[in-house]
Amino acid sequence: LPKLVKKGYKVAVCDQTESPDEAKKAGRKIVTREVTEITTPGVTLSEKLLEHKRNNYIVSLHWTKDRVGVAFSDISTGEFGLSEVSERQLDSLLAAIQPSEVLVSSKLKNKLEDAFLKFNITYIEDWVYEGDYGYKILTEHFEVHSLKGFGVEELKTAHVAAGSLMHYMQETQKAYLRHLRRLYAYESNEYMSLDPATKR
Repeated sequence: LPKLVKKGYKVAVCDQTESPDEAKKAGRKIVTREVTEITTPGVTLSEKLLEHKRNNYIVSLHWTKDRVGVAFSDISTGEFGLSEVSERQLDSLLAAIQPSEVLVSSKLKNKLEDAFLKFNITYIEDWVYEGDYGYKILTEHFEVHSLKGFGVEELKTAHVAAGSLMHYMQETQKAYLRHLRRLYAYESNEYMSLDPATKR
């Protein structure tokens, strides 16, 4: 499993969800097995896949006309950050985060710039990036009426990215992510904005 995931594959983990006695009572000779987790490069709790010296971030991106909403999380630590940057700042932010996986809308398939092809890209159903779905799934998860208490209420573009990220993590982990209990705003001045020549 570690070799497959490190190569960018997603691996479904199936577990037995009932005992032989329960299957017998239900008139089945074979016990039921279900997908209980989907391990991906950016969403894993396996110590064999995690590097102790660095975070294992998964990032979701959402573009508007002049801004990019960014949400990132390390599911192994519970960290969950949001930011909004310009297109120019995005490269530097991703270089600082070094994501293991990047989520984008399926609308962008075959439209991403070559610079993104170095990442493990996962395309998410475009409806997840539409309307107020992102805000709704965040407030439901954190059991709040608004995101003001986290200091991210005004990051509207980032809400969309964060909602798609929460959706994806819930779908892959097949469980309520109880340890994700806070959001925070990752300010653009917390990282250096490097030009392409400096990065080389």
